[in-house]
Amino acid sequence: MNLSYTAWIALFGLAGLGGVLWRNCRSLADVADALAQVFLIGLVALVCGRIGYALLNLDFFAQKPGAILSTSYPGLAEQTALAGACVAWRVFAAQPRRLANKILEGKNFMRQPARLSEASFILLAALVGIGASVGCMQAGCAYGREVFWQDVGAGGIGWLLRADLPDAYSIPNPRWPTQAMMVVWLSLEAGLLSFGMARNAAFEKSGFLRVTLFCALFLAGDFFIQFLRADPAGGVAFGLRGSQWLDGAAFGLVLFAHFVTMRLARKR
Repeated sequence: MNLSYTAWIALFGLAGLGGVLWRNCRSLADVADALAQVFLIGLVALVCGRIGYALLNLDFFAQKPGAILSTSYPGLAEQTALAGACVAWRVFAAQPRRLANKILEGKNFMRQPARLSEASFILLAALVGIGASVGCMQAGCAYGREVFWQDVGAGGIGWLLRADLPDAYSIPNPRWPTQAMMVVWLSLEAGLLSFGMARNAAFEKSGFLRVTLFCALFLAGDFFIQFLRADPAGGVAFGLRGSQWLDGAAFGLVLFAHFVTMRLARKR
């Protein structure tokens, strides 16, 4: 299918939203609750993703600060977007009676809003990420380094895994399939954490731990896949791309949020 980058994200996002509604909703009121929670989480993810993108391109946005809010200069950092979504899910969905009820129901505290489960959040986040990676295969973003059989050998793993994918100039060449590697990584994460571990009673009771683990695994996978990417990278320092530094910062934020919320939960 020859779709645009945004269309691929929308396609997978709608599929994930359908899964969320199917898993969490039993009435129209539940649908309204779930949609509101997804909207709030998505809004936080967009803001955090944009902030991360501005940090990665600080030199440009320092000269044109107004461009941060302009659609003429699109871009999001998936690391900070996911970290923001993870924290927002904890606030808006994992604690529905304490906060989401006030936002979604106004002064009506009689009904408990439908709760966006850990598995649903993971499934939705993974599908949006998969859509972005698939879209990048055609759009020429997040592309991998070129692979030459003279360098790695005909039996080398780089040559065996190569894929003729375009770069930012729409020039296809044998490359490391970094976008496909992220698709596989997200699929394995979603399958393991949304379905595989859902049958483990002890893990099921851990609540935020499953979402924290999903975010941490994504960031760790992205950190290592970045070594194989060839797209322009800002903020390079000490041999690491700016996105890798962002991976580390978002990883620390997710872990910090996890420990803080767990500590607060014990005090209640």
